[in-house]
This record gives sequence, structure tokens and C-alpha cells, in this order.
Amino acid sequence: MLTAVTLSDLDRATDLLAEGFPGRTRAFWRTSLARLVQAGGNVAAEYPLGFFLMEKDEPVGVALTPASLRPRPDGAPQRVVNVSSWYVRPAHRWRAALMLRKIVGDPGSVYTDLSPTADVRTMIATFGFKAINLGVVMHLLPALALRRGLPATVSEWQPGEPLPEGSPPSELVESHRA
Repeated sequence: MLTAVTLSDLDRATDLLAEGFPGRTRAFWRTSLARLVQAGGNVAAEYPLGFFLMEKDEPVGVALTPASLRPRPDGAPQRVVNVSSWYVRPAHRWRAALMLRKIVGDPGSVYTDLSPTADVRTMIATFGFKAINLGVVMHLLPALALRRGLPATVSEWQPGEPLPEGSPPSELVESHRA
């Protein structure tokens, strides 16, 4: 059974995430959850911050689901949900696919996984996810930094300041900055 992660569940979600991702501290997960709440995308999209996979009254799995509303080509709002940072305790892993199937069950939403592991990429293909970058991510800034003869400057942008010509809209930059 799945239950939504609510504001009163953030400590339980933090505990499971720290257990499932031992390379990250409890403080990291608590800060990450606080940022999700502060960003407000889930409230606007009317979608939970995440879900617990429950065994009786105990959470045995968790998945974060940052969400936002994006305009469709016709201008109508579209809910976009990133299925992120999900973990299921080993004794319950056989239920992971069932958890994912329920999470991505709303046909009116678009679901993404922006940082899947190799194992997850294999699994989510069975749920209709399509790879758009084959697991390859390019970071151009380091490449530019290593090239000689090309002047480049990196500086922090403050809301309200004009962006250089050719930059994305300031609303998009600000939403990513947050």
C-alpha cells in the first residue's frame, strides 16, 4: 500500500532516504526535503512530495516526487513529476515495481526520472519511460574551462538583474537557482 508523504512525515522520509543512500547524510536529506517544500511546485501541481511503501503501519520504501506545472504546446497546464530518490528495503524489493507502477499511474501527468541508475533505467523502460539521452549527460562548463583562448566568466546571478543576451528566461533561471 502507498501513502503520501506529508509535512508531518519528513523525519520518517529522511530516515529511509539516509538508510537507502548511505553516501548522503540525514542533514542532506532534511535540507533537500525542506527545499522541495519551499519551492512549492508540489502544492501548485496538487501532488504529494513523495510516497511511502507501507508494510502494516511501517514505511519500508520511499520515493520523492518533485512536481510542477508546465505549459503544454496549447498553453494548458501539464503536471510533470520527477520520480526521484527512491529506495525500498531489501526484504521488500520485490514490491518496488508495484510501488513504481502506482506512482506513475496518472495518465494525465508526465513522469520523468532525471537521474536514474543503470538498474533503474532498465526497470523504468517497462513502465513506458523513454531514454532521451541514453544516460549520457554533458557538462559544457568544465570543457570550456579547459579550452585555451576562449574567454569565459562565471558569476552568480541575482534575481532582478538582467541576464546576458541569449540566456533562458529569468523565471526559468530562478526556478533552477532555487
